[in-house]
This record gives sequence, structure tokens and C-alpha cells, in this order.
Amino acid sequence: MRKTLLWLLASLAFVSLTSLADGAPMEVMSAPNLLRVGTAENVFVECQDCTGANKTVDIHVWNHPTKNIRLATASVTLTSTDNFQALVQIMIPAGGFSKDPSIKQYVYLQAQFPGRLLEKVVMVSFQSGYIFIQTDKTLYTPNSR
Repeated sequence: MRKTLLWLLASLAFVSLTSLADGAPMEVMSAPNLLRVGTAENVFVECQDCTGANKTVDIHVWNHPTKNIRLATASVTLTSTDNFQALVQIMIPAGGFSKDPSIKQYVYLQAQFPGRLLEKVVMVSFQSGYIFIQTDKTLYTPNSR
């Protein structure tokens, strides 16, 4: 049993390393783990080890779980002058979501590179992300006692 498990683990490590070492460019999409509805959010896309011609990347946000309604879309061209990196802003409209804060709601975030589709399920929120604090104390300054 132990030899079988060790052999399986070694095989998995070998396959993982050879797939990364084949020299093909690696496409990357990075986004927040929580997208706020009605607020512009940044999505970072990159093509590592890319050379040559420009690459157009389409960003799509679809409803979850059916993917039958496209909620937002954006497009960017990755160029060698920007090291094939770009920051794209998307905004998810408030329509089509439940306003109940106790329900967890998600969307599909997709980045369509030439020849590859990257997809991530991301939770959405209706909170603005600001916290206001009010106290009965005045503002602290170094000269105050």
C-alpha cells in the first residue's frame, strides 16, 4: 500500500513538472475573492513567457449556476510593451440578484485568451466596503494630553 501511494505521488509530481516545463506560455487571471455589485472592480490578466504578436483577452461575467445571462464584459489587448500584462475594470450591475444579505450569491468570472479559457467562481456582495467610526473623543494629536 505504501509503495503504491509513493509511486502515485511521484507520478503526479512528474506529470505536474513536465506540464510546466514544456515551454508553453502561461495565462493568468487574478481577481478579488469577493466582487462588489455596482462598483468597479479590477481584474488582472497576464500571459507569462509570451512573445510575438499582441493577444486579445475577453473578460466575461456570467450568472451562477446556469451561465445563461452575461452580466458584464470587457476586452483588453496584451502587448509586449506592457509585458503582456493588463488591469481591466469590470462592473456588475445590481439587477438579477436577490437583495437578501443572508443568501450567498456567486458569478462566473471568465478570461478568454487565444486558445484557452480561464474560469473562476466568485462570490458577490452588496456592501460598499466602507466603515465609518464615530467616537466621543476628539482627534488625537501628539501635543494633546
